[in-house]
Amino acid sequence: MKKVLYSNFKEGGLPGERLSHQENMKQKRHFNHFFQEELEQRGELSIAGVALIGRIDRWNGGKNGRKLIDARNPKEMDLIKSIGQIGPVEMDALEVGYDKKGQLELRGWHDHGCHKMTVYLLTEDELEGYVPDFSTNGYYSTDELEMIQLDFEPLNVKDCLAFKKYYGEPSLMKSKQLKTKFELGR
Repeated sequence: MKKVLYSNFKEGGLPGERLSHQENMKQKRHFNHFFQEELEQRGELSIAGVALIGRIDRWNGGKNGRKLIDARNPKEMDLIKSIGQIGPVEMDALEVGYDKKGQLELRGWHDHGCHKMTVYLLTEDELEGYVPDFSTNGYYSTDELEMIQLDFEPLNVKDCLAFKKYYGEPSLMKSKQLKTKFELGR
């Protein structure tokens, strides 16, 4: 992960040193306010769903993981809580940030590995077209979310309208800064 926007561990602290409850809640609120404002600023698009799609590590191996959140329900719009509740285990550590391309990324660690998810935003029409049963009964299949992953680009901080207000200018690597293995091996 290139840049961390939220973590429940102290930066520069002792290994494994967690933030105090007060500081953790402050960082979590800051990130959630950013994300909520981002959804509101995209108002004309009427974002109806947020898909978390990525990899889940478990004791018996890793697999693809997916979760769909109703963006129209403010009680569900806590991405940090959502990454902590993917799968049957509780996360020991949580982190939200973006990678070198700018894709928003959520990570959760537990004793069996790491969950790593990217965020996809869906409008009313897209949600209805890809996941028709979600609006009426909350049902979605892994196949439907796999189609979202194939057809959509993950949320990128470069495209976020509220990002600069909350976190400043995103620092991304330019393509000329990326080195190939061949160049590194010289």
